[in-house]
Amino acid sequence: MVDVVQSVGRVMRKAEGKKYGYIILPVSIAADIPPEIALKDNEYKVVWQVLQALRSHDERFNDTINKIELNKRRPDKISIIGIGGKEKSDSSQSLKIESTYKQLELNFPIEEWRDAIYAKIVTKCGNRRYWEDWAKDVARIADTHTSRIKALLENSESEAKKAFDEFITGLHQNINPNVTPDEAIEMLSQYLITKPVFDALFEGYEFTKYNPVSQTMQRMLDVLESQSLQKEVKTLEKFYQSVRERASGIDNAEGKQRIIIELYDKFFRAAFPRLVERLGIVYTPVEVVDFIIKSADFALKQEFGVGLTDEGVHILDPFTGTGTFMVRLLQSGLIKPEDLQRKFTSELHANEIVLLAYYIAAINIEESYHYLTQYPPTPLVKGGLDFPPLLRGGQGGYQPFNGIVLTDTFQMFENAGYLLESIFPENNQRVINQKQRDITVIIGNPPSLYRTKNREKACKGNRERVS
Repeated sequence: MVDVVQSVGRVMRKAEGKKYGYIILPVSIAADIPPEIALKDNEYKVVWQVLQALRSHDERFNDTINKIELNKRRPDKISIIGIGGKEKSDSSQSLKIESTYKQLELNFPIEEWRDAIYAKIVTKCGNRRYWEDWAKDVARIADTHTSRIKALLENSESEAKKAFDEFITGLHQNINPNVTPDEAIEMLSQYLITKPVFDALFEGYEFTKYNPVSQTMQRMLDVLESQSLQKEVKTLEKFYQSVRERASGIDNAEGKQRIIIELYDKFFRAAFPRLVERLGIVYTPVEVVDFIIKSADFALKQEFGVGLTDEGVHILDPFTGTGTFMVRLLQSGLIKPEDLQRKFTSELHANEIVLLAYYIAAINIEESYHYLTQYPPTPLVKGGLDFPPLLRGGQGGYQPFNGIVLTDTFQMFENAGYLLESIFPENNQRVINQKQRDITVIIGNPPSLYRTKNREKACKGNRERVS
């Protein structure tokens, strides 16, 4: 491996008049072996070593490799070239030769090999554990924040303690009356750590500045002297930079969706294990989500003569998670372009009890809508939509999704009246607005605690009734 790194270094070294450097690795390929089987052979070991060496010399190449599986377009820095059998025919000599000789084309499935090699590059050279490794540091920092916030709240007469008591009251009225002070502190710690993640993931997007829950969290942290709490967060700057790099340059909406899923599944699960254990967070595969959405539309048309796109059809995802159902609904093509704005602004509703998931869902849904309105997809003959490349700098600014609420769906319908609430006023108003709507369709995945070993412990203090 040392020899390979040195060889790559020499090839990449600049010199006067030098345009390219080459590393030629002759590798034999058996015609009767499928690419995915052949590439498992150790004969290709040096190929992966060369690519790893390139990563060590140039961080941009590492970024390129990790985006192969997300982008529809192949990277221009990696070319997998096949052998063709076409002759040039720009002279009489070539025409004369063509009448006498014929070059045989190799029976070599280059397209299959190209796809297999790209996939293997990601497997062999991509860094899939990077965010999981960072999650361990985040878990430690979150505990440190929790301890510091508790220390700031020890003085019962302090401004911080009075503000925190009001904050708790707001959580009781908006989410669940059984939210404990420890859980509220944990929410503040999570927000402090994850706000830069969202800013990095959707760079240039003003979500954290305008989202009503984010505003409330920030006001609370301002009272808690957030500058002293920011010191630990600065140690995560490399992680935040990795999120920015991972998210930049993605050329399709599905790729962005996969990053969000990856971040939620690999990072948040490991960083906040107690939250996952308590709430039994699970993820519904996109294929299942698409099937449920299309089935709901089909049933509506067959039984009621209307579709998901029609005016007056209010759709609720009561346990939205990261917003996958709403995002896939927007991207499905089932909502007509002329109905999109009406649906987004007044007829789509989503609830989430987990703060982190709520943030991701809100940004996810909002950016999906923004993308659809700025870069309209083209309907395909076989059904579905063909999305144009995902670009930056479209017309129009931030438009919040007012249909999403941070709340406990079960609990919000237990309250008979409406509460005048000053800590989460806009979120509370969204609760009121939703309760006044006639919900036509409920789509989503019910909350699950099947992974939790001690369900009674996980549900302590919560006795929701499902009727």
